[in-house]
Amino acid sequence: MLHYLAAALVLIELGPWLDTQAAGLRWLLTLLATLALSVGLAMASYYGLERPFLRRKARLERVRASN
Repeated sequence: MLHYLAAALVLIELGPWLDTQAAGLRWLLTLLATLALSVGLAMASYYGLERPFLRRKARLERVRASN
């Protein structure tokens, strides 16, 4: 889900600079910047959102199992 956001941010922020690069290099730089930003956003999402909910889920499952 975050890949489209990463691609849009890269094209908005780096678009003018990327336009000055050669075609093959522009494609590669866009790909690498989007990949790096996607991984960063995915890590932030995992550690900031998913992991806390997974911990709560694990605690609730232990409580149910003990009844």
